[in-house]
Amino acid sequence: GIKEESSQTGFLGEGSYGKVVKCTKLDTNEAVAVKIVRKDCFRQGKKEARMLKKIQKLDPEKNNLLKFIENFKYKGHFVLAFEMLDVSIYDFMSRRNFAPLHLSEIRVVAQQLLVALNALKRAGLVHADIKPDNIMLVNHESQPFKVKLIDFGLAVKVSKLWFAGTIQAIGYRAPEVILGLPMDESVDMWALGCCLAYMYLGYNLYPTHCEYEVIRAIVQIHGQPRDDVTVYKGLPKDPAEPENSLGFISLLKRMLLVDSNVRITPTEALAHCFITMKHLSDERYSPNVPSAWKMKPSAAEREAMFCKQGTPAYLVEVKTCKKTVKRAWDFLSRLIASISCSKGCK
Repeated sequence: GIKEESSQTGFLGEGSYGKVVKCTKLDTNEAVAVKIVRKDCFRQGKKEARMLKKIQKLDPEKNNLLKFIENFKYKGHFVLAFEMLDVSIYDFMSRRNFAPLHLSEIRVVAQQLLVALNALKRAGLVHADIKPDNIMLVNHESQPFKVKLIDFGLAVKVSKLWFAGTIQAIGYRAPEVILGLPMDESVDMWALGCCLAYMYLGYNLYPTHCEYEVIRAIVQIHGQPRDDVTVYKGLPKDPAEPENSLGFISLLKRMLLVDSNVRITPTEALAHCFITMKHLSDERYSPNVPSAWKMKPSAAEREAMFCKQGTPAYLVEVKTCKKTVKRAWDFLSRLIASISCSKGCK
């Protein structure tokens, strides 16, 4: 096992429950990530191990979930061993000075995470802590934007969610969690919507330090929009950009619905036009989207899920030009509140 046959080779990070270090298996030279849980959090470590064993039954590779290797005790600590991944979305954004991602890149990440949420939903599980720190790039150099969902320390059965205590980081906390209302797996969809907005903006959509500020921001975002917010200033280089943006905003709106009963589900989101690219199927876009929309959506989804060589090239070839105006907070907030799904997305 890793306990007897590995050596520590680096420090990866530190969380609320302990430290994560890089170890190398001496017999195979394989790198693994090892989480050393603090002694006073021994019970939390055992709980996470039980949840990870359930996750392994969901086919982690197929469903973009962290691969768990084993757990053991070491000098009074509970230790968890995982596959070695690259960097988190947060660290990746930080290295780019938080420059926003292209919509084509966000689409690929979103599709994989929706597959993950769909698998968790089918198993009756809630992650309960989705945030950029817990979305990992597998190997960005060899497999661009292939991601996995990690850290199941707060994960819980949906039937026990009400008794789970404090869940979700504040800036990614669903309104029903803040207000103490009935909850289900849709809290994960809210958090994922916040993550996609973060990738699009380069900063958090909602405040991250105070629940009151989060609720106030939600009220502002869902307030009365101005009439001119859907007008594009200047002509984008890519004629598909306006509808691409509308498709993204349409999906984001449905992920961030305050009423959790009508919030979009993972299955519905996987069929949304932003993910399937159906909104780009018009012939007038053919010079700029050469092959992506010609694939059947199910085929595109399957290839993104199972591709061993990284993200399919055609899914990232639909480049989106940078906007000529700053992606300001009030622009996005009013846009989310104002753009109707009748713009070609259902």
